[in-house]
Amino acid sequence: MISFGNFAILICTSLLFQVSGALSQSDGKQSLAVLPFETRGLSSEEGSRLRERFVNALIATARFRLVSDAAMANSLPGAAEHRDTIISIATLSPLGKKLNVESVVLVHVYRWNGRFAMIVSLVRSEDAQLLYSERIDYSGEFSDLLETIIPEQGRRLASARLDSGTRWDLVAVLGIAGVGLILFINRRLGRPNSPRPLQRTSDPIR
Repeated sequence: MISFGNFAILICTSLLFQVSGALSQSDGKQSLAVLPFETRGLSSEEGSRLRERFVNALIATARFRLVSDAAMANSLPGAAEHRDTIISIATLSPLGKKLNVESVVLVHVYRWNGRFAMIVSLVRSEDAQLLYSERIDYSGEFSDLLETIIPEQGRRLASARLDSGTRWDLVAVLGIAGVGLILFINRRLGRPNSPRPLQRTSDPIR
């Protein structure tokens, strides 16, 4: 009959094998497609430069596995080009499924009277859930938007907690807990039973 300690060891070992298997099947990066920016009041070249700077900022964080422009153009003809027509959030999910990515990012940038408004949205392809949305209002030069604001927004998106994919933080904690439990049980099972201390009794001399 298997003792409780041995049973616990078997359970923890099985758990650790499952964790290691999950880690080996994925690099932990979320697949992502960044669509051409939706713009108003900007030229085609300006829109392309903004998107390029945003994509480079995401790549530098090493959090995402981005779809290349070539792959995007093959799956969605014209998708890698600058756009000035509105794509709704609801259409991002079908686009993501067609591109075979977990999430899709769409950025709107508007310019009027020397002011800029930027909206960054990330939608999960599987169920069209909006996982990230942020609006930035900026007054200043286009060069500052390109060199400072856009890269910062890329880094903010990469550092955001997105409810998608494997929770690797929980996997790590679970693995550490399993190792600790195994070590604890091994120590308890390997520790010899210590004899009870002798109780000294004395009869008072009458």
